[in-house]
Amino acid sequence: MYISYKQLFLAFAFLSLLTISCVEEIEESMPVNPEQELDYVEPGPHVVFTAAAESADNTKAILNGYDVLWTAGDEISVSDNKGNTAVYSAGSDGISTEFVYKHGSTLSTEEDVVYTAWYPKECAGGYLSGMQEYAEDGIHGIPMKAVSSSDTHLQFKNLTGIVKVHLRGTYTNICALVLAAEKPVSGEFSKDIQPGLPAEISGSGTSQIVVPEGPGRDITSGKDYYFAIPAGRYKELWLGVLNADGHLAYYKGSEIAVGRSSITTIGPVDVLSMGNVETRDLSQSSTANCYIADANCDYKFRADVKGNSTEVISATSADVLWDEGTGYGYYSVIRPAILYDGYVWFRKNNTDEDYTPGNALVAVRDASGNILWSWHIWGTQEISSSTWVTAGYEMMDRNL
Repeated sequence: MYISYKQLFLAFAFLSLLTISCVEEIEESMPVNPEQELDYVEPGPHVVFTAAAESADNTKAILNGYDVLWTAGDEISVSDNKGNTAVYSAGSDGISTEFVYKHGSTLSTEEDVVYTAWYPKECAGGYLSGMQEYAEDGIHGIPMKAVSSSDTHLQFKNLTGIVKVHLRGTYTNICALVLAAEKPVSGEFSKDIQPGLPAEISGSGTSQIVVPEGPGRDITSGKDYYFAIPAGRYKELWLGVLNADGHLAYYKGSEIAVGRSSITTIGPVDVLSMGNVETRDLSQSSTANCYIADANCDYKFRADVKGNSTEVISATSADVLWDEGTGYGYYSVIRPAILYDGYVWFRKNNTDEDYTPGNALVAVRDASGNILWSWHIWGTQEISSSTWVTAGYEMMDRNL
């Protein structure tokens, strides 16, 4: 049978429309994020759990000298070996408390059931967040895991250690801190890790705390800030501090060893100088994908839009994915970045006349660690205002 080219074209176009329609229908039915699948509530009855943490020396929060392992409303993720996952919520404060079903699948109660639980619940995917919640006089959200066979009592084990940074100075408006090292202190780890073993992180993450308005910002009498980071030996540490006036201070520490389920103290760190230099908004006139850092000052740029587009993003942490330069080692071009108030804040690593130019890539992530966008930072000496004009075109006076 003879088929004309016109008939073939019409048949192909019809099949293409069917394919496009199918793809669009599938896309519309896909969840916006992985946790959306748990946003439903199944009828009970549901398992009720009790939970305890590993040690009173490594509490989730230490409030007014009283050890509090759980706070009412704390959420954990619990799954069974039958393929069900649900979110549970703490019913009260205390060393051991009941956790009741909130949403998700109904967990099995069969004799051979094994429960696996995570705190915070976001850790269930095998990710240690780079943004940690501030707790007055203590630590909030140290990652823990529990595995229980049939028993509804969950004995959590810490996955990380704790670094306690003691700051003191004449400032009452500290709003954000970042802790960085020569290796990642946040990022992905194996979700199959056994409780009681330290989580081994891969990636390039830092750890940051945003301090809400209140007494936590006042370091005039000394203040402790707690970071949950992986156990191990760190050869180099960087601490970045941002105040509410938009000024930065950076400190580099010596080698420390952090043990799983233990507290390592750094400090006291004397915050002696903030605000001695200008803070320049690189995105003041417009946003971009690349910025030039050429002056002896602090910098910030908008991190709530994708580069030079208008697409809005909502990030929870910022990282220097890589940088390169000669002479200053890791963080050789810029110092660790801080995400605060919709901006990324940073400083060139060395602003003296012997500054070594180089490039850096700064990225922002969501709560699950996915990179939302990244920016190229070109660290260089002061750029002259001279340009070349060739055949009527204005050109830069240097090569990228």
